[in-house]
Amino acid sequence: MVRSVTLSFRTALSIAGLVAFAALALMGVALGMGLARADHLLDRVSRSQNQLAMATRLEADVNAFMLLPPGDSDGESRHIYLQLSRLRLSIAEESMTLIGEERRRQPDEVAALDTLQNLFAKMKGSNAEIQTALLAAEFRIRVQGIVQNERSEADRSIRAMRDLKRRGSIVAAATPAILIVFGAIFAWLMINGLVRPIRALRRAVLDVTRDEVSGPIELTGYADFKDLTAAFTEMACTIKAQKTTLERVNKDLEAQVTQRTAELSDQLARLAEIDASRRLFFAQVSHELRTPLTVVLGEAETALRDLDAAPVRLRDALQHILANGQFAHRRLEDLLGLARAQDGKLTLQRDDVDLRKIMQASCVQAESYARSSGLTILSESPDMVIGVKGDASWLQQALLALVDNAIKYASEGGVIRMSLVHDASLARLSVFDDGPGVADHELPRLFETYHQASANRRRGGSGLGLAVARWVIQSHQGTISAKNCAQGGLAILIELPLAS
Repeated sequence: MVRSVTLSFRTALSIAGLVAFAALALMGVALGMGLARADHLLDRVSRSQNQLAMATRLEADVNAFMLLPPGDSDGESRHIYLQLSRLRLSIAEESMTLIGEERRRQPDEVAALDTLQNLFAKMKGSNAEIQTALLAAEFRIRVQGIVQNERSEADRSIRAMRDLKRRGSIVAAATPAILIVFGAIFAWLMINGLVRPIRALRRAVLDVTRDEVSGPIELTGYADFKDLTAAFTEMACTIKAQKTTLERVNKDLEAQVTQRTAELSDQLARLAEIDASRRLFFAQVSHELRTPLTVVLGEAETALRDLDAAPVRLRDALQHILANGQFAHRRLEDLLGLARAQDGKLTLQRDDVDLRKIMQASCVQAESYARSSGLTILSESPDMVIGVKGDASWLQQALLALVDNAIKYASEGGVIRMSLVHDASLARLSVFDDGPGVADHELPRLFETYHQASANRRRGGSGLGLAVARWVIQSHQGTISAKNCAQGGLAILIELPLAS
């Protein structure tokens, strides 16, 4: 059996919200009206003070007018007329904001101003000194009347503001107290209507848990609690449905785990592929370094065995040793630089450098290695400074890596070509070889660290130099790409922003 009031908790809460909203709205309206009234009174005080100052200034100007000779008073009279016009404009603007008794008193101020203007016109047109003095005296009396009237208006506005402040203080003090009292009463009623049936429900749940149900559940409170008895009846069905749902969710989770396991297996396979590529990469690096070292050792042993070798022969052997030693040194620098760059421990300088000089220096430095390989390096560039912002040593290392790569794959007796051009914003540098080129599908991955080229491009190279070149160029806000030439060979294209 359920005993309840006809009022639901939602309805009670809605009524409480409406009452609170109405109270806040009334407070807002009262506050808005009070602020509007205060703003009106402040405006009245400000305008009264302004008109008071204008009337005082007008009286002073008339006194100054009386002291001037008749022939020199035209300028002062124009100034007085201007003051009268300003005072009239101020009164007209004020009349637009007045209400009630204030508006009814406004015609008297306009009439007084008209009287002042007529008196001044008579003063200006009078030739008799005595009459002028009398008119001036009457003018001053009228001005004093206006001054007194404005002071009275200001005093009335100030008194009204004080009265408004007093009433506002009373309302501000009484309203929270009233709201607190009524709010506390209403809150107690609502909480009591919730706590009593909840306690009874808790006792009933404990009875069900201990299997000590002695009779129907009796709840008193809001109408919402009438559904709780039906909820007890449906509890078993709900638990069964939740169990079914839980089993289905477990199956879904198992399927997701299986799918995730397959994804992890794919990722492990990818990691294994990367590890294999890394191993192959280091094997290629070792082979790439072993080749120049083998040449160095071979040239040195040959020179040592030939005790009667001519100086020219010894010089040629030393040049081969120097060229291959420099090549091995550059590859070691590439490997160290790439490792430091990937760890984020390497920073580049940002200096004004001449890209043309860097290209020429790279050609000179790689010349001995190219000559020992039976190749020729040709460079083309404009006879002018092509300035970029960057690190000269790293830019030169990147260009040397590209030249070494071109030497490695160029055909026997071939030519390595370097070209440098520019436009208004970019410098474009190209390195061409006449080797076998690269498959088109491998061009986008050519600059990856562990990527190995196809068989027609694999001559013991690791691709390390291209990875270093890509990092250097991208660190200079530039781009690097590769394309196959129509006549054969590979072209590496670099674009760098010119220094502003």
